[in-house]
Amino acid sequence: MTRLLDILEDYLLFRGFQYCHIDGNTGGDDRDVYIEGFNKLGSGKFVFLLSTRAGGLGFNLATSDVFILYDNDWNPQVDLQAQDRAHRIG
Repeated sequence: MTRLLDILEDYLLFRGFQYCHIDGNTGGDDRDVYIEGFNKLGSGKFVFLLSTRAGGLGFNLATSDVFILYDNDWNPQVDLQAQDRAHRIG
C-alpha cells in the first residue's frame, strides 16, 4: 500500500521539495538517519512520507506541525495509533 507514497514522492521531486520517505523497504539505519535529518534544527525537509505500518513503532517526529493520513489502513486501530503518535509531545 505504499503506491500512494510513490505518487506523492514523484510530485515532491517535480516541485523540488526536500522530504523524507520511509516505507517497508527502508532499512533500520536509514530510518534513523531520515528521522534525525527531519527533526534537525533548521532542516529544509518539511514533508515526511511514511507508511503507517512501517512507521508504527518508535517514531518521534516532534518537529512536525501537520499530520495528514492519505491512505487508510484496513485496520482502523492502526490509523488511530498513528494519529496518537502524531499528537505526542516531545
